[in-house]
Amino acid sequence: MEDRQIYMQKYREEYKDRKRRVTITMTPEEHQLFSLESEKLGLSIPETIKHMALRYKTAVPLIPAANQKIADELKFLIRNLGNNINQIAHNMHLNRHLYGPEANAHANRVLQGLQDKLHNLEEEMSSVFLLHGR
Repeated sequence: MEDRQIYMQKYREEYKDRKRRVTITMTPEEHQLFSLESEKLGLSIPETIKHMALRYKTAVPLIPAANQKIADELKFLIRNLGNNINQIAHNMHLNRHLYGPEANAHANRVLQGLQDKLHNLEEEMSSVFLLHGR
């Protein structure tokens, strides 16, 4: 019996040297996201989080290639929208003398609203890519 205790003590010490336990806290919504992803991958939640973290580190996407193609297209379109908004703003500022101050102020508010919405969309897309390893 004493040999077993000595063996287990030695095993635990060696295990602690080889492995680290990490505890994380998440909201119920975040837990549900990981739970859904776990079911898709057929892994436990801790295994999924570890898998995703390692994939993120090596930049290997977790999402299927077809979805990745759509996601890349969305990123491209978002960038194009941003460029178009900047071109409109630039053109508007060059020609501001043609319009009255009220029209310029209104156009500035509209452009700022578009830029804010585009920024929010970019952040949402970034969080999706972050979750899926891109």
